[in-house]
Amino acid sequence: MRWLLWLSCLYLLGSCSSAQPDLRSMTQSPTNDKDTLMTQITNPHLERSARVLATSDLSLTQEPAFVPAQTLGAQEALGFYNEAWQIHVALYAFENQNQHQAAQQTLKQQLPSQGVYSSFGSNGSILFVAYAPNDGSTGDPIRAKHQVAKLATLFAGEE
Repeated sequence: MRWLLWLSCLYLLGSCSSAQPDLRSMTQSPTNDKDTLMTQITNPHLERSARVLATSDLSLTQEPAFVPAQTLGAQEALGFYNEAWQIHVALYAFENQNQHQAAQQTLKQQLPSQGVYSSFGSNGSILFVAYAPNDGSTGDPIRAKHQVAKLATLFAGEE
């Protein structure tokens, strides 16, 4: 009898953990939707990374990546924005990780030169970059920095 109860519990746990975050809950930007719709993403690694970001407790709105994929030599890109903390996030899909270092240098040149905190991450073929104001314009620069770092930790770890 105990084993039947135990198997029932395992079944319930398995069915709960298989739930996928709903990417449609991320709101779409009314501008340039054609380029940024998740339904048009063909890279499975990029889609998986976006799903991980969707698990964040931050409300992310889809927007064009702040540097286009073609400029960096990437295959595809996704951009997101959090209005409360003014956080910009971009995910870039490359053929391989060896292309990330040059892309990071280009991205660093495109970011505002002062008053921002930025974070970069390389995970397999995906390059993650996020930045937020660190000048007090969000009301709490330390908390804004913490939010960017929290997003970066969600991204890391699955290659």
